[in-house]
Amino acid sequence: MRDLLSAGSTWMQGKAHTDASKAVSYARASDSVELRARKTGRRDQSVEPSQGMVTEIREWDWILTASDLVLASVATEPRIGDLITETIDGIEHFFQVLATSGEGCWRWNDRNHATYRIHTKLLEG
Repeated sequence: MRDLLSAGSTWMQGKAHTDASKAVSYARASDSVELRARKTGRRDQSVEPSQGMVTEIREWDWILTASDLVLASVATEPRIGDLITETIDGIEHFFQVLATSGEGCWRWNDRNHATYRIHTKLLEG
């Protein structure tokens, strides 16, 4: 039964990758790669730093195939500060990889360790 569930999970991940994802750019410093990813899991948070001003942060998770994340010809894991660029109607939107409490900046999205779930925040213009 386990093999059947694993095969089903792999099939579903493949369908999501081809049917529910879009082309984005993933960058670290001067290295970047075009890959397919899907945006999910929006969270809005209010942060009150020590100065007393409240800042609104819009967070999104991105799901992408781990084997697609290759920078400078080397397979890599997401890092804090990396950027995902999504283009909508000719306008670029930038999402910076950040750590969430207790989880770091990414986690495996599936039990087969084929996809990353990467935590980001939307950078405002």
